[in-house]
Amino acid sequence: MGEAEAGLLGAVAAVYLAGGLVKGAMGFGMPIVTISLLPFLLPVEAALATNAVVLVGTNLLQVVQAGEHRQAFRLAAPILLGLAIATPVGVGVATALPQALLMGLLGAFIVGFCGLQLAGLPRATGGGAAGERRMQGFAVGLAGGLVGAFTSTPGSVFAMHFAASRLARPLFMATLGMLMGAVGLALALSLSVAGVLTAERWLLAGVGLAPAFAGFWLGNRIGRSFSVEGFRKAVLVLLCLLGAAMIQRALAG
Repeated sequence: MGEAEAGLLGAVAAVYLAGGLVKGAMGFGMPIVTISLLPFLLPVEAALATNAVVLVGTNLLQVVQAGEHRQAFRLAAPILLGLAIATPVGVGVATALPQALLMGLLGAFIVGFCGLQLAGLPRATGGGAAGERRMQGFAVGLAGGLVGAFTSTPGSVFAMHFAASRLARPLFMATLGMLMGAVGLALALSLSVAGVLTAERWLLAGVGLAPAFAGFWLGNRIGRSFSVEGFRKAVLVLLCLLGAAMIQRALAG
């Protein structure tokens, strides 16, 4: 292995270490870090392909370490159903609308929602009978499918829903890990079928897994120090930053 190649692998590993740290602490946010930085090191296609594999691995780890599996599955199931229905519809609609407009609108919505929540807006989701909660989850899945098709960031919708529901951190982490693991697996399979996720990129993803797991372990230890309300506010702040980044990208586009 040449010096340049070793340097490239080291830089990729450092990016995934940073991404894993954010995900371990908050349960989401790895793509914000990795997809922002990897294109400086790799072609965009390679960055997307390796990121899909690492996301599957880190979300599986997140589900395992969080526990709460039965309750998490009950929360995730109706969301996954809505996601499966809405994603193909959203893909068709997204091709007819300007990407920058969609990104900017979503960013503005996220910033506004999180600002209201941080200002003390009362809980609006997560209550009611079991049937009502399932319908809420299905609606969130529909919204996530459309947003994912438009912007490739369905996790923001799920995180907002769980933050507004004031889920305890273990259940938040487990449910979001199940949802994003399913999204990542579908993406990885699609990229494999399309020939984008090649054998070489599978190996590169393997290089990213170890530092991502290490970062996740450290981030998880940090995240466990938060109170329930402190964790919720940290999630909302991170979502605000994500929304602001979306607005900036829309304006730049």
